[in-house]
Amino acid sequence: MIQGKFLPILILPVVVSSLLAEEVYNLNFVAPVQGHHPLATIDDRAFSEESPISPYANDGSAWNNMDILFKKVTMEDLSDSVGNLTAVSVSIAPDAAWSFETNQQILRNYAFVKGLDPRKIVFDGLEPESVWNLYLISQGDVAGQGGTFTVDGVEKSATGSNPQATEWVEGDNYVLFSNVEADSSGSLSIDWTTPSGKDVRIVNGAQLVRIPEPTTYAMIVGVAALTVCFLRRRNRR
Repeated sequence: MIQGKFLPILILPVVVSSLLAEEVYNLNFVAPVQGHHPLATIDDRAFSEESPISPYANDGSAWNNMDILFKKVTMEDLSDSVGNLTAVSVSIAPDAAWSFETNQQILRNYAFVKGLDPRKIVFDGLEPESVWNLYLISQGDVAGQGGTFTVDGVEKSATGSNPQATEWVEGDNYVLFSNVEADSSGSLSIDWTTPSGKDVRIVNGAQLVRIPEPTTYAMIVGVAALTVCFLRRRNRR
């Protein structure tokens, strides 16, 4: 039987783990009727090797497989990475979607736009003013097909140099926007444009990873301090 004096020590890691648990959304754009590899949905990790996009390296991480059937698509009630349904939604306005044969699941499908007119990808239903790391995957079935994305005035491009990629390369098959903030209504908007000198833009999928607020770390310090005080009091008896 566990003695009472040890309970705070046992509970502390559970509390810390709970406070630091990542809120993650994995999104895969699927071409359900077009291309050479239809319905390439994701049910496990994308690459077999450990990647910088952490949940991709975890078998069993839940994915939202979004069918691209029309020029504007909205998917509501996204699942987080552990499978819980949420109030978060995403909308995208591509021309269409395509798929091709490759060993990596996340790269098998992509939404695309031909031409230069601006389009958006928008997440709604996030906690207002919450802060996130945003990953956007961009690799077409032809070398050199990528995409350009702008968030909060910051522009980044993926060159999309290798359709048969076996590892993640920032600036090539994905871009990362760090510490981006949802607006006061809980929306996060991405401008999706065609890279300079190209006539097509690509996006295969996205991942949104929430960054714990500073108050979360303050709470952890507070819980740890209370635990230390409790143990000291116990030892004095």
